[in-house]
Amino acid sequence: MLAAMGRFDEAITEIRQAEALGPLSLPIITNVGWILHLSRRYEEAIVQFRKALDMDPGFVLARRRLGQTYKQILRFEESLEELRAALPLSEGDTETVASLGHAFAVSGRREDARRVLDALLALSNQRYIPAYFIASIYMGMGKKDAAFEWLEKAYEERYGFLAYLNVEPSFDCLRDDPRFSDLARRIGLTP
Repeated sequence: MLAAMGRFDEAITEIRQAEALGPLSLPIITNVGWILHLSRRYEEAIVQFRKALDMDPGFVLARRRLGQTYKQILRFEESLEELRAALPLSEGDTETVASLGHAFAVSGRREDARRVLDALLALSNQRYIPAYFIASIYMGMGKKDAAFEWLEKAYEERYGFLAYLNVEPSFDCLRDDPRFSDLARRIGLTP
């Protein structure tokens, strides 16, 4: 919650305390990395994700988060490598698939991104696919109108990840749009 509110120093203090209490907990170690990622301390985040993966190379959350962090610092080949490795470990879960689609998009591999997007859209006719993840691929492709359309659907779904709207670095490309601040206000993230 502290990280979602942008109170990163406090969030890091709290998660480091959890790590001290559970030094072998892969989710905690990975969450330390994720809070560092959200606070844009990417190199430190990478160290945390690597720490988790040294303990268990098959820990999908750390692998996916590592790929997402590499993407933020424009290390696209490493990002794609990690996300591709995460895909079978995750058994194709939606967040991992969408993360790969977003990485394809921001790295300039638009055809690959489009294939991932089309696959998720087709799958959404068979089962629930969070609109948030569809929006993330559109964001990566630079299609702001479509991204906001799907973020509105995520808002209607009350999708939990929207709590991180103000701090998730991948949303930086939308922050200057008035629709972003309107959405953040309606979610309750700004007065």
